[in-house]
Amino acid sequence: MQVYYSAASDNLVFTHIGGTTISLSSGTLYLNRWYHVVINMDHSARAELFVDGVSANHTTGSGLGTGAGQTFVIG
Repeated sequence: MQVYYSAASDNLVFTHIGGTTISLSSGTLYLNRWYHVVINMDHSARAELFVDGVSANHTTGSGLGTGAGQTFVIG
């Protein structure tokens, strides 16, 4: 799993090893400002992206599990 800022799309992106991708659906991120970013994943294959406590986007799909040997990366 990885959370990163994509300069190409000017967007905050979460990707999962299973191929699931979720990105900021609206809003703007500004340079030199701190953000609180949370990815919530549940057992029903739903992932939701929160920025500063507000839901920014969500997705459902297979392959969202957090099995042994998977790596979580920020940046």
